[in-house]
Amino acid sequence: MSVFQLDSKCCIGEILKNLALHLDNVVFCHSVYWFLWSFISTYRVETPPLKFALRSSESYCCDIT
Repeated sequence: MSVFQLDSKCCIGEILKNLALHLDNVVFCHSVYWFLWSFISTYRVETPPLKFALRSSESYCCDIT
């Protein structure tokens, strides 16, 4: 017959609570990175398109990406 003694420092409830906190950090961390990436990519300053003067009075725009 086996006898188990529950230890308050290492019980299953503490492990599950810590796991839930860890998963919250992972989920919220990814959402913060997604928000920052979408904000940066939306409002970043891009270079203006290049202008080529092919004729003396006209200029044409060429957007090189």
